[in-house]
Amino acid sequence: MAMNQRELEELARTRAATERLHTFKLAGEPLYLVRSRGTEPGSMHQVHVSRLGRVDECTCKSWAYRRVCTHAAAVTRRLERENPGRVRRALRNRAA
Repeated sequence: MAMNQRELEELARTRAATERLHTFKLAGEPLYLVRSRGTEPGSMHQVHVSRLGRVDECTCKSWAYRRVCTHAAAVTRRLERENPGRVRRALRNRAA
């Protein structure tokens, strides 16, 4: 049975935490780099964040296919830690 979008996002969040993915913020840019540990070990994926504080895209194959990935989840977790109120509003707006 196929997973729905919410289940995929929760799985990505769990994997990002379990795999302890590290995020690197590019100074002055709405862009983060996250090292791949799965399908392309050692490569870095770019995760773009909108002005509203939500992930808009990732350069990995999973994002291109499902619009969900562990790299985006790792950046979202970081944004939640750094500015929790803004991320909650962005996620609420995304769901609407």
